[in-house]
Amino acid sequence: MEALSLAQAISFHTMINIVLLIIIFINLVILSLTKDFVRIHKITWFITPLFFGILSINILSGFSIWAMIKFSFSIKILLMIGLSLVLIIAEIFRVKKMRLARLKIDFRNKYIYIARFLNLTYAIAIISFFI
Repeated sequence: MEALSLAQAISFHTMINIVLLIIIFINLVILSLTKDFVRIHKITWFITPLFFGILSINILSGFSIWAMIKFSFSIKILLMIGLSLVLIIAEIFRVKKMRLARLKIDFRNKYIYIARFLNLTYAIAIISFFI
């Protein structure tokens, strides 16, 4: 019974990671195809709370799985915890840069570059755990 619960928790965690990847790829597509900063800002402002919500669910399900395996340490678990912390910190950094770009017109292209780089890094990091 415990093995079934653990397997279901891991599949839920995997599905949440897939949803997180979809959000990241939507962000990448918007940042790559849209040239108007106002439109990017409106769409990103809608997607950002969704990203934080799904990331929070992901972290909570990860800690639940970790508790189910009796808090045993492995390199993969430590890397996942570190990645989650880096994602939160980097996303807060990106939101602050977006506010700066909203005020300074000359900073907008730099913001788009930073946001593309961060989203591509998120995607590569999350996909690396699936391999």
